[in-house]
Amino acid sequence: MKCEIKGVSITIYLAIGSYIIAIAIGLLIGVIRSIPPSNFIQWPFFQRFFYTILYNLATFYVEIMRGLPTIVFLLVTGYIIIPVFIKTINTEIVPIIRIVFNAPEFPAIIWRGRDFSTAILGLSLIYGAFMSEIFRAGIQSIDKGQTEASRSLGMSYFQLMRYIVIPQSVRNVLPPLGNEFISIIKDTSLVTILGIAEMTQYARRWSGSTFKYLETYLILCLIYLAMTITGSLLVRSMDHYLNEYKRDILGG
Repeated sequence: MKCEIKGVSITIYLAIGSYIIAIAIGLLIGVIRSIPPSNFIQWPFFQRFFYTILYNLATFYVEIMRGLPTIVFLLVTGYIIIPVFIKTINTEIVPIIRIVFNAPEFPAIIWRGRDFSTAILGLSLIYGAFMSEIFRAGIQSIDKGQTEASRSLGMSYFQLMRYIVIPQSVRNVLPPLGNEFISIIKDTSLVTILGIAEMTQYARRWSGSTFKYLETYLILCLIYLAMTITGSLLVRSMDHYLNEYKRDILGG
């Protein structure tokens, strides 16, 4: 029983942690990709050049993440990206820190590719790409008249995004963002391939040791259904509330 409760809590932590980071990534990439660089011809050359690079890098990231299966990218993250990154830090940067700050005791970074944080990173990068498209659609749904009016008042692009566009677009994209959270809950089961002890991993271990496959996986399905159905009901309630709010505003 303790293992089951621990597995559920780890699954929830995985889903919430990945979701929060994915929202931050998605919002950043969505803002960058919401308007093509060609729309900013009036910008100074270096500013436009820098934004063009960001735009193309963001587009490349989105296309790669949306084109890879989640389980494949989790394997790449756990067995390639994290080991190479940590090895580079420990062999190239940590020695420099020890010399510059005269701190020979400065420890090497320990981050194994099969850690809990690796699963959060992998899921966050995958879902950040999908959420960026949601944010981009929400930003582009804002009436262009508001954008033109803001620019006529002398607001910069970043002021326009911060004070006018993003606050309105967030309200429009809340329901699809809620659906993404439900998807993340389901995809946390994929991190079992990294050996992380979440619900599915505990179910595999328990069924393998007791040979009670029917009971174990039936309970696992019921737990996932309970979480996803609860999430779906919350998303529907939020969508209904937002629709009522819009009707009240328009009616007023």
